[in-house]
Parts: sequence; C-alpha cells; structure tokens
Amino acid sequence: MKKTAIIITVITILALTASGVSAKNEKAEAAIAKTFAQRCQRVEERVQNRAGVIETREKAHMVVYNNMTSRILKFIAKAKTDDLDTTKVEADLAELKVKIAKFQTDYTAYQTTMTTLRTGVCSRSEGNFKTDLTASKTALKLVHDDAAAIRAYWRETVKVDLLALRDAAEGDEGVTTGNTTGN
Repeated sequence: MKKTAIIITVITILALTASGVSAKNEKAEAAIAKTFAQRCQRVEERVQNRAGVIETREKAHMVVYNNMTSRILKFIAKAKTDDLDTTKVEADLAELKVKIAKFQTDYTAYQTTMTTLRTGVCSRSEGNFKTDLTASKTALKLVHDDAAAIRAYWRETVKVDLLALRDAAEGDEGVTTGNTTGN
C-alpha cells in the first residue's frame, strides 16, 4: 500500500511538472513569435524607406549628369564657333556618357535587388534574406564606385580639358586683340 501511495504521488508530481513545463514552453514560444513579428515589421519598414530613397537619389544623380553633359555640349558648340579644336573634349564627353550609362545600368540592378529584397521580407527564410541583403549591398557598392568614377573623371580629365580649351580661346582672343591694337 505504501508503495502504491508513493507511486501515485510520484506520478502526480511528474504530471504537474510536465504541465507546468509545457505552459512555460508555450509562453516562451509566444514571446519569441511576438519578438520575431516586431523585428520583421521593423525590417520591412527599413526596406520600404530605403526603396523610396533609392528612387529619389537616382533622379537627383541623373539630373546632375544630364546638366553636366548639356553644359559640355554647349561649351563644345561655342568653341566650334570660335574655330577651336574640340576633339579632345568630344572624346571626353563620349567617355563620360559611357560612365553615366554604366552608372544607370548598375543603379537599375540595385533597384532590382532591393525590389527582390522588399517582397516578402518576413515570409522567407533568414538565410535567403541574408543572401539577398548581401547581393543588395554589393550592388550598392558598385553604384557608389560608378558615381566616384564619374566624379574623378570629371575632375581629373574633363574639367582639365575644358579649362585648357577655354585658355586656348582666351589666348587666341588676346593675340587677336593685341594685333589690332598694336597697328
């Protein structure tokens, strides 16, 4: 009889402990699910905000680049009317347009990776999300490198050639003006 009472007591204690453990597990799982949902929502908001910024920045970059090329074209047209050799500046402009086209292509690729990243942030596995995020960061680095290459090309090549052409134009005017006043 004593053995039976001890066995019943042990079984009762085990049953109560097991139900307490499962209740604790349910609470822990609910807390984890809630935390994951909140984290997922924050990530979705960040990705959505980033996607909006991408479009705005691309437009701003392209406005600047289009203004740059149109100003160079105007300068070339004016230099041609002054009978100056513009072949070097025209070659610079062609190379600049190639760099701008590469920037635009890479920016479009970056936008595509962000669109892929934006769709179903919470519905995919963490490994896939990290892979897509890494691809997006790599594409963004490429875009930054393209923009830096355009700035460097402008500063080190195009601007130098434009200034040389302008100096040549001013030098020709000075010689012409000097000859007419000396007579």
